[in-house]
Amino acid sequence: MVEIARRAYLERQQLAIFGFGNNRVENLLPQIRAPKELQRWLENLSAGGGTPMRQVFSHVAGYLQQVQRQFPALEIHTYVLTDGRSQAQLNDISLPGKTFWLDTEQASVKRGRGEALAQQLHAEYIAL
Repeated sequence: MVEIARRAYLERQQLAIFGFGNNRVENLLPQIRAPKELQRWLENLSAGGGTPMRQVFSHVAGYLQQVQRQFPALEIHTYVLTDGRSQAQLNDISLPGKTFWLDTEQASVKRGRGEALAQQLHAEYIAL
């Protein structure tokens, strides 16, 4: 994530970070230039709890569509970092731009849902 932010900063791109868990979605970092203190901010970010996956992507799709209307020439890249532990179906959700699904699942017995969810979003799947 820090490398993504560094590249965004160097290329004068905007960055927005959404968090989800504990059955809610939050805009954790509003649309800004890549922050200099991102590493420390990420280290203090908590994780865990239930993931309302459909709600997350519906919320983010609406946000990105609004940004795209304001800036039609803007090239949008969405990076999803998740363990993919959800039974949600995302087939009918469309995110503008290019989407990358970064699978963080570390369990000894992997469920493997991340790849299926990435396919539903037409995202490029990357196992970490």
